[in-house]
Amino acid sequence: MTEPREVEESTRPTAVRWWPPPVGREHPLVKTASGLIGYAVDPNNSAHMETLTAWFNNDSLGKWMDEAGDDQEDRPEYTAEGLKASFTTDYKDDEGELYIIYEDSQGKPVGFAALYGFKKTARWGEISFMIGDDGYRGKGLGKEVVGGICAYAFLGPYQAQSLWATVVKGMNEPSRKSMMTNGFQEVG
Repeated sequence: MTEPREVEESTRPTAVRWWPPPVGREHPLVKTASGLIGYAVDPNNSAHMETLTAWFNNDSLGKWMDEAGDDQEDRPEYTAEGLKASFTTDYKDDEGELYIIYEDSQGKPVGFAALYGFKKTARWGEISFMIGDDGYRGKGLGKEVVGGICAYAFLGPYQAQSLWATVVKGMNEPSRKSMMTNGFQEVG
């Protein structure tokens, strides 16, 4: 097994550890400074799919994962089976897809992050994230999660040169702050 390498970058707010892509829960992918541990989402793990389904169907959270500005009445109803299909089929040709579910020290899922649409030749892709557990929102963990996924994308096996994310200006200020703290710049 490859030994983890400590990565610290002055432009990032947290130190993270990254490994080659994990096989199962025993191989964490990212660890943030406050102790959140990120594991690859396993589409065959019903607990992962049910947790994500609950978060995506939560009106105050899921609206940010849908098309920006979607009318809440038109939001899709997510199912565990639908998310599993999305993770295993819809993104099958999407280079560099990476999904992480973050857990606290007790093993409780608290958030989610994704790197997808990665173009290896151009070395860029898109990220998204959510802090799904109410008790963990508003404590700066979004900044850590964004820092972790960025460090993995830039310094890990993807060697990204550029990442982008969509944040509706004036509507999701916590997400915007998390991105700006990690070096993102507003465009448009």
